[in-house]
Amino acid sequence: MTELFNNQRLSICCGQDLFRQDKLALADAATGLLTPEVVKALPESFHGVDNRQQALKWLE
Repeated sequence: MTELFNNQRLSICCGQDLFRQDKLALADAATGLLTPEVVKALPESFHGVDNRQQALKWLE
């Protein structure tokens, strides 16, 4: 995995590397993060990611 930035509170990695390594884990993490409260100010493409299948489609 290509780590782009890391400190005590945050790690930034290449998303393509994460997607190639474990699509399902990344999709599950996205589903947990993209809650209605989190996405309310984001573009419509971030809304409605409620399950693994939708998250995989969104990630692709």
